[in-house]
Amino acid sequence: MPKIAQYLFQAAAYALFCLPIWYLSSEPPYTYLQPDQAEVRLAFNHAGQPLEACHDRSRAELDKLPPNMRKARVCGRERFPLEVQIAVDGQEIYRRVFTPPGLHKDGAVFVHDKFPIASGDRRFLIRMKESPRAEDVPLVYETTIPAKPGRTLLVGFDPVKRNFTIQ
Repeated sequence: MPKIAQYLFQAAAYALFCLPIWYLSSEPPYTYLQPDQAEVRLAFNHAGQPLEACHDRSRAELDKLPPNMRKARVCGRERFPLEVQIAVDGQEIYRRVFTPPGLHKDGAVFVHDKFPIASGDRRFLIRMKESPRAEDVPLVYETTIPAKPGRTLLVGFDPVKRNFTIQ
């Protein structure tokens, strides 16, 4: 008989432990977005252009260096920070400057951010400046996308085609 009482007590203890977990797994209800909102998620990685252009060393400069360091062409490693802007229906809703990671600030920037927008047909304008040179035009992407309530729009960047994508 003591074994049966022990098992019953153990079952009651498990039930008392599991009931709060079961209740909290379904209540209170959690709403991620409001019923009339959609989400925009930026997710891409990209390396900005080098800050300094490559240059060739003169013969005199090469002669001053030890033989193992005589490289004729020198290129800086540091990259330009990426500046990303997003405007929806003519109103800027996102602007951020991403500093390149790495010891020499020479790595690719990993962009991952999200924010809500009102649902409906929305006019997107995305700009990314990746170069310190004034003559280089920032990358610009402009389109109209239907933002359905509760859905996520993923903004990516294709470095080969050098354009943005929205899915």
